[in-house]
Amino acid sequence: MYADEAGRVRVWSWTNATNSLKNEAMALGGAVMDLCWDAEGKRILAVGGGNATARVISWDTGSQLGTVMKHEKIALTGALKPERPLRCVYGGADVTTGMSFCKGPPFKYDHALKEHDNFVNCIRYSPNGEMFVSVSSDKTGVVYDGKEGTVMHKLESKAAHKGSVYCVSWAPDSGKFVTSGADKTLKFWNAADGSNTGSVVLGKSVEDMQNAVVWANAGTIVSLSLSGALNVIPEGVDAPSKVIYGHKAPATALAYDASTDRIVSGDLEGRVIVWTPTNDEKTQFDGAIVSGGEGEGHKGKVSHVVAAGGKFATAGFDDTLRFGDAASAAFTSAAPLAGQARGVSMSAAASDFVVVITATQVAVFSTGAEVAAVEAAYGPKCVHVSRAAGSELLVAVGGEDKLVHFYKMNSATGALVEDGVNKTPLNSAVNSVAISPDASKVAAADSTREVKLIDASGERGNLVSGRWTKHATKPVALDWSADGSVLASVAADRRMAFWTPSKTTTALQCRDLAHFQPFIGMVWAGNQQAVWAVGSDGTLIRSDAPSA
Repeated sequence: MYADEAGRVRVWSWTNATNSLKNEAMALGGAVMDLCWDAEGKRILAVGGGNATARVISWDTGSQLGTVMKHEKIALTGALKPERPLRCVYGGADVTTGMSFCKGPPFKYDHALKEHDNFVNCIRYSPNGEMFVSVSSDKTGVVYDGKEGTVMHKLESKAAHKGSVYCVSWAPDSGKFVTSGADKTLKFWNAADGSNTGSVVLGKSVEDMQNAVVWANAGTIVSLSLSGALNVIPEGVDAPSKVIYGHKAPATALAYDASTDRIVSGDLEGRVIVWTPTNDEKTQFDGAIVSGGEGEGHKGKVSHVVAAGGKFATAGFDDTLRFGDAASAAFTSAAPLAGQARGVSMSAAASDFVVVITATQVAVFSTGAEVAAVEAAYGPKCVHVSRAAGSELLVAVGGEDKLVHFYKMNSATGALVEDGVNKTPLNSAVNSVAISPDASKVAAADSTREVKLIDASGERGNLVSGRWTKHATKPVALDWSADGSVLASVAADRRMAFWTPSKTTTALQCRDLAHFQPFIGMVWAGNQQAVWAVGSDGTLIRSDAPSA
């Protein structure tokens, strides 16, 4: 299941490779804060805001199964009893109304539970359905009878959290549960009498506040810190056995380093993460937060990330270019930019250099210093540096003047020399360019939804024009597979298309993928079997690629 701020609930299939959308229903008309399936897989409880703060709906039709009480303030949490007779309970910011307990189906309001005097943050039923627990910003938790919704006992007060309690999760045996809170701790409780059986302290800083927790299996608990870290804790142990790091803000840019199989991504708040594969298929990764260096990282959105030869570079809305080492996940140097970076590129054939375009120039940087710059009155919009090794590397820059401008970059010094433009202008400003691995062809896309293929030598005429037009909106990113046999494109229409020079009449394949917002970037994985993409919904997804 997935829900969004508009109140829509989407149900997806996870038993087939396409993960197809099975149904979409308007549940609340406002933000959905929590969802819960029933044990029969037929009903969904959605709670949040809007014209209804809670509804139980049929997953396949979206029809409402009964009438439950609307709260005056947003509902933050809810749960369905996993066994018959079915019940639902929900609560949130409406302290006066309290938690609403309903019987069904069809579900109908039965009575209110007013044990808390602050926000109710989480309600969860035990796996056997005999009890449920509520936890609150009043620092307390309460255990209730699952069938009748009556209070059984409160959690032991002398062992209570010292701050708001954000989440609760039951052990599979229904005999105990764990809570997480703003006091940076997890606490374990006996369900029969509410006694405390242990605690785990997970830090001292604000970022160590424990926002969520799940009892993942019989012996493992996983908690989420405010920092975005996932803490994997074996039952009975007072420290994590593993900490998994990731973004805590939406991802905004990504790059792939073929020499190490690492992925580097940046996010909306300036965090940069190096992802190292942990299995041979390159489908599982461990993340390391990039630290150190001048200024300790970007002060705002990371707009561009590039990587090659074990090195990476990032540009952000702070008008700064930062260089880093992937193995140590550390920034090594930084350089101020003349303006906002519109595009950044680097090549494994000359990984000491990074090419950056702004609205008025094309510049080359190395180890935190500018080494070359060429004025560009045509308004650069995108840039790509060839991967083909040589004393001079081809650089392609798309402009607002509808042309692709070519440069030669000295692979030893970074010096730039202008080298002409393509023969036939595109229909509008060039949004994306990508040079083929052998530097023989350049793919370019504009706002008319078309991808053109241009000869990179001679007169630089069109090899494919007027044929590659499967997108409904302008393509925003292009990238070639390592052998140059397939070109991939993504666009704001949430579509990914694959093209091949051996089949110039149409697309090799088109896919509408599961990003809920438009694509903003994509890269090929080194084994040519997969493409990674990032959307403006802030998520990274991996998609298997077709063969030519």
